[in-house]
Amino acid sequence: MQQVHGYWFVALLLIPFGGPGCRSPSEKLGEVRVQKFEFRGSDLARGGIKHQDTGGISEAAVKLARQARVPICLEPAEAGDGDVAPIELAAENAPVATLLQDMVKQDPRYTFRERLGVIEVLPVGAAKDSSDCLNMTIPILHVNYPSTAAIASLRCQIQTVSKSRFDIVFDPLRAGCAGVLPGARPPDGRPIRATFLFEPVRDILDRIVADSGEAAWVAHFSRKSRGCDSLVIGTYSLPSE
Repeated sequence: MQQVHGYWFVALLLIPFGGPGCRSPSEKLGEVRVQKFEFRGSDLARGGIKHQDTGGISEAAVKLARQARVPICLEPAEAGDGDVAPIELAAENAPVATLLQDMVKQDPRYTFRERLGVIEVLPVGAAKDSSDCLNMTIPILHVNYPSTAAIASLRCQIQTVSKSRFDIVFDPLRAGCAGVLPGARPPDGRPIRATFLFEPVRDILDRIVADSGEAAWVAHFSRKSRGCDSLVIGTYSLPSE
């Protein structure tokens, strides 16, 4: 396995994004209007389905994302961090940002922001929390895979960097990680081609799903610790146009 030692990466160029999932920089996701949106969190919470997010902000945000076809990425609060606050919303011809503002008012543990082609819903203070693995800087990551495989490659690099910054590889998925044989045939689908240099984990996730145009990421922590050993990353699909 070829290793990359030290930080001699300055000569590498960031490959620009330009896939069909990209939006114009002037297009604000928060300004996208939803003709009619309704979410009754308390009704869902009484439905007898045992799930941490039932009726809460995560489920409401996913429903909004799919209805508006806007990538809304989620970082839920720590497991066991209080009861879910049921979200109650009913609006017509409302911008996405207005609906999200109503959600975070009902659950003030959260805030939201638009950046890098996505909207993030995250716990207050999480963006500047140095103990949050999503804020850890990845020295280098090269991907040339569809979004799900690109995120799998990122997960491999997260685990490597969290243990040793001197054993990282240029392309961890091709080198072999997480049970993938080195040189294995990449999965089918439109590849995302990019090289990331010294970017935080959440920024890389944002750019991958924004370029794919077909999904948004969800990251949560399996324990109170927000360290890399408890980080779980997944995606959910957005409907096509």
